[in-house]
Amino acid sequence: MTPLPPQEHAPAPRLAQFLAPVLLIGAATVVYANSFSGVFLFDDYGRIVENERIRQLWPPGPWLATRRPLVEFTLAINYMAGEVRPWGYHLVNLMVHVAAALALFGVIRRTALIVRSESCDNSATWLACAAAMLWVVHPLNTQSVTYLIQRGESLMGLLYFLCAYTLLRGSQSPRPWRWFAITIAACAGGMAAKAVMVTAPVVLLCFDRMFLASSWRELFRRRAVLHGALMLTWTVLVMCGVAQAVLQTSAKAGANVGFAYHGISPVEYAMTQPGVILHYLRLCVWPDALCLDYQWPVATSPNAVLGPALLLIAMLFATVGAVVSRHWLGFAGLWFFLILAPTSSIVPIKDVIFEHRMYLPLAAITTIAVFGAHDILRRLGRRFSFGRAPRSAVALLLAVGAVVPLGWRTILRNRDYHSSLAMWQSVVDARPNSDRAYFGLGVAFYREGQVDAALARIQHAIELTPRYADAHFNLGVIYTDKGDMEAAIASYRRAVEVAPTRERYPQALVALLVHLRRYAEAQAVLRQTLSRTPQADWARKQLAELDARQRR
Repeated sequence: MTPLPPQEHAPAPRLAQFLAPVLLIGAATVVYANSFSGVFLFDDYGRIVENERIRQLWPPGPWLATRRPLVEFTLAINYMAGEVRPWGYHLVNLMVHVAAALALFGVIRRTALIVRSESCDNSATWLACAAAMLWVVHPLNTQSVTYLIQRGESLMGLLYFLCAYTLLRGSQSPRPWRWFAITIAACAGGMAAKAVMVTAPVVLLCFDRMFLASSWRELFRRRAVLHGALMLTWTVLVMCGVAQAVLQTSAKAGANVGFAYHGISPVEYAMTQPGVILHYLRLCVWPDALCLDYQWPVATSPNAVLGPALLLIAMLFATVGAVVSRHWLGFAGLWFFLILAPTSSIVPIKDVIFEHRMYLPLAAITTIAVFGAHDILRRLGRRFSFGRAPRSAVALLLAVGAVVPLGWRTILRNRDYHSSLAMWQSVVDARPNSDRAYFGLGVAFYREGQVDAALARIQHAIELTPRYADAHFNLGVIYTDKGDMEAAIASYRRAVEVAPTRERYPQALVALLVHLRRYAEAQAVLRQTLSRTPQADWARKQLAELDARQRR
């Protein structure tokens, strides 16, 4: 596939180049306008509301010493501007999403001008606009935009698209390094936003070879330094401690991702992912049942593994065949599978599925849908002698018929983010056998002051999973509020029994016992804590204080 030189590209009319970005911005604004009423949810509390690191921009040490310093930096700016008012965080998230859509539009348009024979007419701009439009309004992206802490995903996605766009511009510029400097900076920034950016140097190398260079020799002759610099940005993941956390093999308390997490083996994780990926693909086509917290079961039966795995292998073979034949669908397949690889391969992650992981791969699906439909219409037009005007009318109807329902579904999904109760009820509806769903709903009821409703939901979570430490702990909190101290003590004791190394469980139990002046029981709990975790200085200090009080 020999690239066309820049002078052979027939530019689209200025009106189209102006209208397409305006339409993208307008569509994103319309479907996400109601997201500004969203509240803090789930991990938002620990990473935004209660995050002391974002309380200051300078000195930068606290937020620099994290695994996602660029995300923490943007959160710190948000806090400086509006503290913990959610609408400001929603505004920044929407701005990031719109910028990502514009960058995606630029990438698709310029790639289409290089690859496709119809680049001599004006269709490339509108096809790119349609693909980016489907992507920007698709409800599968709501978790990356409206769920505030997932800014990491959308920010990384923006920088990913920016890398591809500036690589394109630089390859067609007489002064390429002005653009390539941005490519390198964006790649490094993406690494500081989210670790999925680890795939960018490989994807960009494939992109260069597929669309910009006629051979590997030409690629390395012209842009070897660039690709070497892009690979050097992997050191950002080492500096942030991400690489060490993922590659460490010994079990580590509190680990949720990487080989140090032993809640699921690499083999079990890999066996589960074919079913997960097929679910992602179904949501791309029919996003009817979106869910914040799937608690997806590990695949163990042959039926749960074999069928999805065979279908996925067939898709991979098709991708390889398209790459060998230098068809653009090959790169679309590479984009999809390579970007999903860090979260859908063998690296264990506590949660095997999250919808925000499709933020970037979804772009391949919408692009395939738009250009595939365009090819079908063009072939039908040739066969049945349809003119360009009828084809354009049908294409417009198809685009509107896809964008409007997807946008409306996004508006409806954003309403679930307006309250914790609405969101967790939607999770319970989608996953009625999930203990975490009922636990989250119980916590939401408790924060709304509906203590009895909270008690019922958390008790149901414990019925589903008797050794649910957080549920027992929160049950203790609720019983304390209700004044049933014996039930509270029993719940705290159960939480300590299930998870003895979590400090807040024995701390809460000791605090309640001391409040009730049951000092001997409190001392016994502290001694048990020290026998399990000798490094628990808080327990040693409190035990000394209680001993002193007893002597007095």
